[in-house]
Amino acid sequence: DLQAAKEDFEELSAQHARVAEELYSAREDIKGALDKAEESERRYRTLSESSPVGIWHISFDGKTLYANAAMNRIFNMNRDDDLSGDHYEAYVGGDGRKIMEEHLAILSGGETAEWELEITPKGGGDSRYVVVSGAPLLASDGVAKSALTTVIDITDRKKAEESMRRLAMHDPLTDLPNRVMFQDRLSHALAQAHRNGSQFAVLYLDLDHFKIVNDTLGHPAGDKLLCEAVRRIKKSLRSL
Repeated sequence: DLQAAKEDFEELSAQHARVAEELYSAREDIKGALDKAEESERRYRTLSESSPVGIWHISFDGKTLYANAAMNRIFNMNRDDDLSGDHYEAYVGGDGRKIMEEHLAILSGGETAEWELEITPKGGGDSRYVVVSGAPLLASDGVAKSALTTVIDITDRKKAEESMRRLAMHDPLTDLPNRVMFQDRLSHALAQAHRNGSQFAVLYLDLDHFKIVNDTLGHPAGDKLLCEAVRRIKKSLRSL
């Protein structure tokens, strides 16, 4: 009986040893997985915070869940300011709110989306123009409840496009609409008059003896005369 008890004890000890070894192995596996997860999280944070592109994690009800340092720059905030919890209405006004609502609805339906948006910086300053590209992000239960988006500041490009458009449509000396804009507006007026059966008039203005001013006083004087005439005309007209 003593021998049997001894054998049972040894068998039980061996089982305990195996269980302990398995628990230790499982603990090491869990620790390794946690270490990998932490390393992955650190890499993601480092990449996110150093990225020149804004990264905006937003819930479908419009609240900011995460925004990286680039987003703070776009919103004219300090680098360390936390935007978490802010609703997009804090940065987006007017038609932009409808645009955000429409595209968040698209993302909540499981589709990707890309759209342009005008941002009013929370920290003050001029509006910024951005391109937002987003995709739905699945939660642990497999249901999409938020979207992960990238945000690229295109303000400089917008300003350059506007400057080029203005140069193409306005006279560089007087800043009046030039022949290109005149022909564009005239074609629209003709089309509208044709549709409505209405009429319109074209007013032609000329400066008498302007050539004499150029020939006797020089082109700089002629330019000044033109600008002064334009200034007086503009006082009587709406902006174009």
